Amino acid sequence: MLRYGFIAAGNIIRAMHRGAEMNKDYNPAEIGIYDINEEVRKDYAARGYEVFELVQEYYKTGNLYRENFPVQSGDGTYSFLWPYNCLTTGAAFLTDLEYDVDYKTLIDGLSYYWMESNGQHQVAGYGSSTDGTAGRADRFYDDNSIVGISLLEAYERLNDEAYLNRAGQIVDFLKSGKDDIFGGGIWWNESLKNVAGNESSNKPACANGYAVQFLLKYYEVCPQERKEEVLAFAKELYEWIKTNLRDNTDNCYWNSKDASVIWRSRFTSSSSPSANALASRRSTANSEPICRSRRKTTGL
Repeated sequence: MLRYGFIAAGNIIRAMHRGAEMNKDYNPAEIGIYDINEEVRKDYAARGYEVFELVQEYYKTGNLYRENFPVQSGDGTYSFLWPYNCLTTGAAFLTDLEYDVDYKTLIDGLSYYWMESNGQHQVAGYGSSTDGTAGRADRFYDDNSIVGISLLEAYERLNDEAYLNRAGQIVDFLKSGKDDIFGGGIWWNESLKNVAGNESSNKPACANGYAVQFLLKYYEVCPQERKEEVLAFAKELYEWIKTNLRDNTDNCYWNSKDASVIWRSRFTSSSSPSANALASRRSTANSEPICRSRRKTTGL
């Protein structure tokens, strides 16, 4: 459950800052989260690096990492994709702080989760687990969007076109997750599309919100010939989230929609990517303001 919390917290902060940047009265010196002195910043940076080093000591196995320490019954040899990708994000931030964390090796390690197909769908994407050589098991659309964001962050830091090209492949995978059931939107799990009676067969805010966030980030740097296609796809998903998952009474977002019901529970792991996606949508595509609802959306 902690993985959900870390990712949600990061997206809440990103959404707040994106909204603040678009406010005409924006002053970066007044943003309280980062308005701390140099000594405190260095202390938190050192703590982050300390945790990173502990992960290397206790979780690393070969070129990859274990899911848990100590190893739990039922654990695979290597971690799932999501926690591994969280580690690459942490490494990116530590690199920005001038810590030597071998960032390139970590981001390249995502390739161990790559699958050319899942045996049924002939489209490439990242699997949720790995055998140490290639990806396997179910492929999730939210996972792939998050990986896409990480690849674009790597492109920004390492200036290597290979990461941009890999991110572009994720666009095609996301398109394979969309259909006209429930009026559009992306499914959560490639293997559980429209499966009656299975509560995991749904189109959630997290999968669609992360997709919009990734697509708009990719749009900013993608080849010119893809820009129209990518932006249109992002707009389409954005409108689907608003129409199907936003509670207009308070501008919060429900978890998901399936064949029988809209799951009206609200989790930060779903609402925060939706808020971030909407902020990105406004920045890129000139949509209506959302700053007025930022506080309600994030629950802060």
